Amino acid sequence: MALDYEVEHGFSYPDWEKIWRQVNASIPHSVWDAVYRRAACEWLHQLCKDLGGNYRRYESGRFLMMCAEGRLVSEALLGYAEKSQEAISDQIGKLNQRVDYGKQLLLVFSEEDDYYTYISHFYPEGTHNLSKGVFISGGYGHVAMPFTFVFAAKSIITHELVHNSLFHLRVPTWLNEGLAQRIERRISNRGFGLDRELVQRHRAFWNAENVQEFWAGAAFGEPGDASELSYSLGEILVELLAADYADFLDFVSEADWRDGGQDAAVRLLNKDLGEVVGGFLGLGAWRPNRKKLSDLFKPSADSTDVNARVPKAFSSPK
Repeated sequence: MALDYEVEHGFSYPDWEKIWRQVNASIPHSVWDAVYRRAACEWLHQLCKDLGGNYRRYESGRFLMMCAEGRLVSEALLGYAEKSQEAISDQIGKLNQRVDYGKQLLLVFSEEDDYYTYISHFYPEGTHNLSKGVFISGGYGHVAMPFTFVFAAKSIITHELVHNSLFHLRVPTWLNEGLAQRIERRISNRGFGLDRELVQRHRAFWNAENVQEFWAGAAFGEPGDASELSYSLGEILVELLAADYADFLDFVSEADWRDGGQDAAVRLLNKDLGEVVGGFLGLGAWRPNRKKLSDLFKPSADSTDVNARVPKAFSSPK
C-alpha cells in the first residue's frame, strides 16, 4: 500500500485517515498488524530520506525507531523503551487494555531545530512552550524527541509512553500529565517532595479563574508559571488521590475531560476535586466548572468531533 504524504517544511506526513479507510474497507482484520507495521516502516524510511545524514530505521519487539546516533545508542534506547513499557504496564494494571496495530514509533532527532520544525505541524499557530519530547496523538500515535544523551532520554521515553498507553481513554490533561510524571518518577526511583518555595508559588498563583484553565488543560500550553505550575499541580493531585491505587485506577478509567474528572472522582473516590485542591491551596472556589470548561475547549464545545477538542500532543516539560 503506497502512502500519500503532505509535505511541510521538508517533512513528510502520511494521510493516516485515508490509510485507515483503505484498511477498513479492503484488508482482513487478521493482517492489520502487519499492514500497519509495513506502513510505519515506509514512513520512517521516508523521514530518514527527508532528514538525510546518518538517520536510520531500527526495530525491536514492540518498537520502530528513527535515529541518527548509531547502532549502539539506538539499541540502548530501544532496550530501555521495551523495559519501560513493561514497567508502565505493571503500573497502570487494568488500564492496559489498548489494542494497537503495528508497532509503537519513536522519532529521535539529533537537532533541536529539526525536532521543533517537525512537531510544529501538530500545533496551531502561535507561541508554544519548549519541550523535551512529545507524544503525538494525531494520526499514527508516536513519540518525538530531541536527543541529548541516553540517560536524559530514558525519563522522556517513559513519560511519553505513559501518554501513549492512556490514549484510548478520555482522561483530562491534568490527570494524564500528573500520572505520567508519577510513573516516570517511580520507574526512575525518585521520591516525591515539595519545598516551601514551590508551595508558596502555587498559593500565590492559582485563583478561581485560572484554576478552570488548569482543569480544562489550557494552562499546560501557556508559557511561564502557568505551564510549570500546572504540571506540578497535576502531579500533586495524583499523589493526593492515589492513596488507594486500585480505586484510583478505576477513577482514571472513567475520568472525563469534559468535566475535569469531577463526576468520576465523586462516584469512585468519594472526593470532590475542589475540596482536594483546597486541602493544598487553602479555601477557595477550586471545583471544576463544566460551563467554564466548555468555553475553554477549542473548537467550541458544540463540535461533534471529540478528538478535535483534546490535545494532539502531550509533552515533557523542559
